[in-house]
Amino acid sequence: MMGGIISNNASGMCCGVAQNSYHTLKHIRFMLPDGRVYDTRISGEEEKFEKECPELATVLKTRKQQIMADEKLLHTIRHKYQIKNTVGYALNAFVDYGTPLSIFAHLLVGAEGTLAFISEAELETVPDYPFKATGLLFFDDIFAACKAIQPFSELGARAIELMDRSALRSVEHIAGIPAIIQTLPPSAAALLIEFQGESEMDVATQLIKVPYLFPHLALLEQPVFSQDPAVQALYWKVRKGLFPSVGAVRASGTTVILEDVAVPVAHLGNAISDLQGLFLQYGYPNAIIFGHARDGNIHFVVTQAFDTEKEIERYDRFIRDVVNIIVNKYNGSLKAEHGTGRNMAPFVKNRMGRRPVPDYERN
Repeated sequence: MMGGIISNNASGMCCGVAQNSYHTLKHIRFMLPDGRVYDTRISGEEEKFEKECPELATVLKTRKQQIMADEKLLHTIRHKYQIKNTVGYALNAFVDYGTPLSIFAHLLVGAEGTLAFISEAELETVPDYPFKATGLLFFDDIFAACKAIQPFSELGARAIELMDRSALRSVEHIAGIPAIIQTLPPSAAALLIEFQGESEMDVATQLIKVPYLFPHLALLEQPVFSQDPAVQALYWKVRKGLFPSVGAVRASGTTVILEDVAVPVAHLGNAISDLQGLFLQYGYPNAIIFGHARDGNIHFVVTQAFDTEKEIERYDRFIRDVVNIIVNKYNGSLKAEHGTGRNMAPFVKNRMGRRPVPDYERN
């Protein structure tokens, strides 16, 4: 499991861009296709790597020099990795690290097994705080929900999970679900917000400022932040039940597809609105959106058949429009926390700059 997490640069609800696999990697042991093995925790491996792999080491040095000498490219790379970004190889490794072995070791994170076999790894651990307070907040629309992200982030919220109205509709049947979910207007959205700390006082210090935000937010009801584990588990059940719920009602012969994009938080509301417009344009009425709003990272789920050329073309055009919106309009990333994947592999070349997305071509 850990090999898969590292190979996809996986993260999650509280990791942000500072505590993902790339940034928590301490040591790694890997095998190259020719059978040579290197371990970054062993003294002298840097010299051994450069001596035994001179061509690879030279390429890595050259690429780093090229990046560091190109101010525009350097700025682009730094910007792209300020948000969650797992598309293609981790080009930030050339910026963050100086030696060929250290660069290559971090290129392995998110490389999906294409460069070497990871046989062992040591990661820095991050705390799972024992004290938590969790609230489920309901808003008039996506834009109102997105407007609340930054204020709650500034208060110290560790998790801010967004769910659009379609996502909430898919879990209305869950036992114990808050009654308001069944009566929400079509435009509504929700945020699951959680504060965490080492002590009750840590959490209380964060919560004491929360009511001051309420007058400035378009809330449908005043929320309560619960420290009851049973209530917290219910709220997280709502959030975590979204993907399985869509799968349970998919039409026979269709596939449930989960995608994973990120944009700067300031553009999140507009990006979601654009994606919802694509759902209508391409005939995905049951599509849902949810995700890690604190990081501008959202998932969308659609069900798609691939049994006819017409269906394949519809999906191809849809994905190309998604790429155009996320990269060219919002300068975001096509994959945020789950590796590149087959869907976005054809568009790796589009990830760093504003390149035109080619029209659909029948093979």
